[in-house]
Amino acid sequence: IAILNGMHAMISYGLAQCPASGYGFGFNVNGGGCYDGQSNKATGNLTFVPSSTNSSLVVDELATILTSGRLNDHSRNIISTAYDSIADYNAAIRVATKLMVTTPEFH
Repeated sequence: IAILNGMHAMISYGLAQCPASGYGFGFNVNGGGCYDGQSNKATGNLTFVPSSTNSSLVVDELATILTSGRLNDHSRNIISTAYDSIADYNAAIRVATKLMVTTPEFH
């Protein structure tokens, strides 16, 4: 569970230790709290930007990068639906990535 908490924290906050949650990797060198999508306090950030905004294409691209394309259709549909349900593009990418790292194919 600790590694999954760390992965989710890294996707949300970047490479930072979030003092309020106790999760994350790295150090929170600039102090302050961590908020979803706020990575200015991190020592490193994930900078992936999909080549499309279409949910199926985004999920396909993430599946290729994170699971070598092995992601099953059921998981693809769940992640695609979650992506479509979020209006904010950056938040949708974070949610899709978080869901992707919870799949058995990621591990």
